[in-house]
Amino acid sequence: MFGFFKTDEKKEIKTHLRHLVRLAKADGVLHKDELKFIYRIGKQNGLTKKQVEKIIENPTAVDIVMPESRQDKFSQVFDLVQMMMKDGEVNDAETEFCMELANRLGFRKFLVGVLVAKIERGINEGLNREQIMKEAEPFINY
Repeated sequence: MFGFFKTDEKKEIKTHLRHLVRLAKADGVLHKDELKFIYRIGKQNGLTKKQVEKIIENPTAVDIVMPESRQDKFSQVFDLVQMMMKDGEVNDAETEFCMELANRLGFRKFLVGVLVAKIERGINEGLNREQIMKEAEPFINY
């Protein structure tokens, strides 16, 4: 039984990396800071460099498994916003991708723009993930 949960957890992490890669490529350029961020998230979650490279090479080969907990969903949106900001330029395609994915993660469509903006503002103000999550609480309770 324990193997099932670990396997499912790994699939969830790979899905998250798939989304990060797709977002990083949304502007047509995979910036070195975006790549470093993807590798770091993979490593923090127990993936090897080779596993991360396979996802970068072919993100659509990863089966989609979405997180179930509210905190994991928020963390994924948070990482997406961080990724969006990595190259110093936030474009409409990246913002749309973040908002679309936040909605698919279960956040209400009419609130995802506010949620993404709150995360972006918090990051710019130097707040950490927990502080931003607390500030965004009204927008993540669904």
